[in-house]
Amino acid sequence: MSLRLPKEIERYVASLVQLYRIKGKKFLQKLLTNATITIEEHSYDNLDGGQYGFLLRLQVPDIIFAKLVEAKEKYESEITSKLNRLIEIRGEFIDCVSIEMQLSEEDDWREKSGLVLHAKKHISDDTLERIWKPACVRAFVTHKAKYKRKAGELKDELERYGVSCFIAHKDIEPTKEWIQEIEHALFSMDLLIALMSEAFHNSNWTDQEVGVAVGRHIPVIPIKIGKDPYGFIGKYQALSGTWTDIQKMASDVFSIIIKHVATKEKIKRASINAFKNSSSYADSKFYVTYVLPHFKKLDERYVEQVVSAFNGNSQIRDCFSAQNRLPSLLYEWTGNRYCVEDNELVKVSCAKRRITDGEVPF
Repeated sequence: MSLRLPKEIERYVASLVQLYRIKGKKFLQKLLTNATITIEEHSYDNLDGGQYGFLLRLQVPDIIFAKLVEAKEKYESEITSKLNRLIEIRGEFIDCVSIEMQLSEEDDWREKSGLVLHAKKHISDDTLERIWKPACVRAFVTHKAKYKRKAGELKDELERYGVSCFIAHKDIEPTKEWIQEIEHALFSMDLLIALMSEAFHNSNWTDQEVGVAVGRHIPVIPIKIGKDPYGFIGKYQALSGTWTDIQKMASDVFSIIIKHVATKEKIKRASINAFKNSSSYADSKFYVTYVLPHFKKLDERYVEQVVSAFNGNSQIRDCFSAQNRLPSLLYEWTGNRYCVEDNELVKVSCAKRRITDGEVPF
């Protein structure tokens, strides 16, 4: 019998992280986000066609484990209970959760990796401002030098979505120590995009850059352009890409970013901020056609920003596509009807809605 829970446990843990985020339980959110997850069969009962219980092991960094050790059983029971409420697989459930501290086989393995940034090494605000565009999701793009021009095209396209990309050949100033600059980008990125062309593995840097992302538990988005994912990258589902359609590649990357627990709130802020700053009708059309429709639901604060952007930016307000598409998007997000009245986007009142529906308001 093929059991589903071991294959789908990451999805359920991601949903629980989102639940804890909504409820403001930051420590539990941080615990699960930084945990290495393993799952194994723990019990079986032949009742009702078979009931399979699993042991879920969560290995967490020592700095997190030290904060929970006194209440470890409480947290284990809490996570077990919440996950079982989320799991919708007949006959499969979490029997128990074991929170454990991650252990290394040798004391100095971090130093030997050559990738350690010591506590004394601080990335200054000036450095971050130099490397990344403000108020954007930060994406490190690793690639073979042969395709640096195409990587640059992807960078330009993703910036329209609110994603600031770091590409070594393009972003490092000649006067800077380039290895140090790459380190700064790797240890301040939100995600890594791997452009997996042929001979990707032969580079001196690509595997090391991916290794930093995996070690930091940063999302990795592999794009298969002639090379299948391997090693640590193999656990991620790869996008299929082609150098002849960079726009589609950027759109596919954006679709993943908005669904990932670690990046989806930041990309909402970044995309809506980019929409607010539209400097042409073409920009406005792009955002209402290709960006905003990706968001199936928006909080009231974001809705207010979208409405305010329409009413305050003439490049949005006078854009035919924005006038036509925003009311329907707002209805999808909020359930409230909006219309453009006197060149302003407004919520339709209950009284006016009855008139629209054919009722006479006596």
